[in-house]
Amino acid sequence: MTGLFRFLSVASILTLTSFMTLGSAQAAPQALGLVATYGDVELNCGTEGCTAEFTTFCLQQDRASPDRGTPYHVGSGEIQVAGRTASGDIIQLDPKQSLSLESRRKHMALRMLVPQETLKEHKLVSVAISVKDNVVLLPKTSPGDSNPHSQTEIAMLSHSMRQIGSSYVDGNQDRTVAARVLGSMINGLPERGKVDNPTREKLWKSSVGRVGPDAPKQGIERAKGIYQLCKWMAGRGTPNMRHCLETHHDEFIKYLNSKYWEGSQPIF
Repeated sequence: MTGLFRFLSVASILTLTSFMTLGSAQAAPQALGLVATYGDVELNCGTEGCTAEFTTFCLQQDRASPDRGTPYHVGSGEIQVAGRTASGDIIQLDPKQSLSLESRRKHMALRMLVPQETLKEHKLVSVAISVKDNVVLLPKTSPGDSNPHSQTEIAMLSHSMRQIGSSYVDGNQDRTVAARVLGSMINGLPERGKVDNPTREKLWKSSVGRVGPDAPKQGIERAKGIYQLCKWMAGRGTPNMRHCLETHHDEFIKYLNSKYWEGSQPIF
């Protein structure tokens, strides 16, 4: 079986499986691809615990987008969670036991949380997360779920479909880099209120630094244009900086997601 035929067969079966779920109001929402971070992401710690947002994309066009706050779990792939104590010791945490995942903005962003109880149990003062390649997130099954993901569906999502998604989303060095920069800025800004220009500039420089010196200039320039636009708009009162960056981060992901959907459609 050729690689192309195998690709088309998998896409055809998955599309048919998804098509059969249409019209089911209580069916499970989309599986998500969690975009690799290529390094550690420091979480922001507060009274609730340590948290940050991460970029995701939809692996299944024909299932519904998740509502805000929909709980997810890792279906395949690896997320590393490392906590640091006050004395500098590093403790590797089991993501299944220590990490809460929930959708944030439909299929474009997801919130991870290490709760305060876990921090106290291990005497942690900070937490960092590293997302490896080809992570698939599945919605947690609810009692009223009329059509949860089948094992066959999960197997297709975890292998062929996630690899296709990687080539269109994770591997897009232009818009993906721009989304990473904006995502880093989003995590550094308060959800409400404003910050001053020196704080914004410092956050911009640190966010660009996190994507590394080898990041393509076009991706950095895309992010810079959005940053300057959002700074200009925030200076005139609305929306605040974070909301503006979220909107444009999500537009980058929507564009890449549409390319993935086009590329994964079966050819008859």
